[in-house]
Amino acid sequence: EEASQRLAQILQRDEADILIGYDPHGVYGHPDHLKVHLVGARAAEIAGVDRVLWATANRTMILQAMEAGAFDEEGLDEDERVDRSEFGMPEEELTHAIDVSAALERKRASLMAHASQINDESFFLAMPDDLFAMAFGTEWLVDAARYQQSSLRHGELATSLFD
Repeated sequence: EEASQRLAQILQRDEADILIGYDPHGVYGHPDHLKVHLVGARAAEIAGVDRVLWATANRTMILQAMEAGAFDEEGLDEDERVDRSEFGMPEEELTHAIDVSAALERKRASLMAHASQINDESFFLAMPDDLFAMAFGTEWLVDAARYQQSSLRHGELATSLFD
């Protein structure tokens, strides 16, 4: 609650219109991501931020790529394996697809900076450029209010946060 209160103060001070956190599964169940989701949701409620978006992964696309052999699961360390049923969210629940391909090199550098979570031999860092672009070239988001009200428009994805 303390973290939510502190974040709410920042949101109010800066008159935030939108807050982006992680989906309810923390994208892939990471404990820090789960906490970010909970703290962010509560802070938005306290601060009266109307728009909350959840950053997630496109589970449908990832499962299709795995079935097609794009990811060699044999090459994954045990700590890189995830529960497929809770990895990201299904495509039909996504509300935004933001093209961030221009930032791919910065995204790879960011992953490399997480030495405590991703080692130098990580599957994610060893991905060929085309596979890395497929996996990380789009930011997938879910509008929390639309998700909770079941008012998703299947197949119709926003490409901007400000539409």
